[in-house]
Amino acid sequence: MCNRLWAGRPRTGASYCRLTALQSALCVVVASVVALGALTAAVASAAADLLYYDPFNIGSNPVNGEYAPFTPPVTETNPFVPLQGQNPTVGPTPFFSGPWIGSGPSGQFVQTSSLAYRGTPSSGGSVTTWFNPESQTGGEGRVGRYLTDPWTSTTVGTYYLSYMASYGTVADPYTNIGADLGFRTTEFWPEGGEVGNDVGRFEVGYQGFAGPTDQQVPRTARLHFTGPGTGGYKYLTDTTFNEDNDDTHLIVMKFELSDQPVSDTVSVFLDPYSVDEPVVPSASATNLDFTLSAMSTITVFGDPTGIRPVFDDLRVGTSYHDMIPPIGPKGPCIDGGYACYLEIISHMNLTGEYVGFGDVTGDGQVTIADYRYWKDRRTDLTPGTGSLSAVGVPEPTSWLLALIATMALAAAARHPFLRTLCLLECA
Repeated sequence: MCNRLWAGRPRTGASYCRLTALQSALCVVVASVVALGALTAAVASAAADLLYYDPFNIGSNPVNGEYAPFTPPVTETNPFVPLQGQNPTVGPTPFFSGPWIGSGPSGQFVQTSSLAYRGTPSSGGSVTTWFNPESQTGGEGRVGRYLTDPWTSTTVGTYYLSYMASYGTVADPYTNIGADLGFRTTEFWPEGGEVGNDVGRFEVGYQGFAGPTDQQVPRTARLHFTGPGTGGYKYLTDTTFNEDNDDTHLIVMKFELSDQPVSDTVSVFLDPYSVDEPVVPSASATNLDFTLSAMSTITVFGDPTGIRPVFDDLRVGTSYHDMIPPIGPKGPCIDGGYACYLEIISHMNLTGEYVGFGDVTGDGQVTIADYRYWKDRRTDLTPGTGSLSAVGVPEPTSWLLALIATMALAAAARHPFLRTLCLLECA
């Protein structure tokens, strides 16, 4: 039997399962393809492992991967509890081990609240810094954790690492003072490098102390990735720090490591919504000699004003799929291809839809913004295929999308075959 998903809502019953002979044949074909895909995925999953997942669970038992939290402000009965020195046992493998190590100010702590990506909150708490509004002090912190087995020049393989991040805001969006933007980056220290040492490190984030002049102030700074051999800043987005406005991001990094000189590749994917790895990353750097001994949360330095950065949901594994947190029920948009385009069209202007059924921005309504978000991140194009119009996907205006959606819904409601073609899942 078949289960239809119409507007993201399953419907069953005899009236919805009367298929013509042609439709039945189509169902069998699609079911076979789905079964084959499931088998392929199962084989791939068997070869891929989630090596480490730290949601910063709250509790009093470090052996169970729990952190002691802190809730500001500091008082005589509520002392500050830093992240520095905490040593939870986190699995499923001991990818990182030993306590979190601090360098310089130790203002980072684990809070009980967590970040939410695409409307779905992560479990556990998250890491941020505490700023004392009365004394106007604190708020800085640089904390990292070491790999149990560092990646060296002889490490070979493909690894993935992901985390959630929000980079906060500044009190004065038009400031020309680099220290107001400050240093808000996740740091990756090389083999032999110590937490806090600037030599040879890679970073993902923002900072107001180095790099191009326009990247040192919040109105023009963009989220970047850089390190030795990258040839300068690799930008992950055209959105500026001010425009970002403390949005929550999912950052997925891919490390393709070789034992040959200058043969490593690091790719970064910003805000994916599909469990399938995009063909084109947001940024990448090739011909690197990448090694890794430790990484940080979001290091905060300078005199950053406004909302503090937050770090959450750290994952390491050997498959892209394991880096993506739960983002609602599976739907056509989870695969990120042309089917998602059709889903966005058919749900245009509707509210309450899941990410998988058109609301890929996670803002509660399917709009032209979802189309543009999908277009920039679609997973079914290979490099060099050209514009979307070349493969039959025009860029519609908002009113045209709404009109098409209305017509499509009306036509599908009158014609079961069309409804089946567009919105049929066979099991």
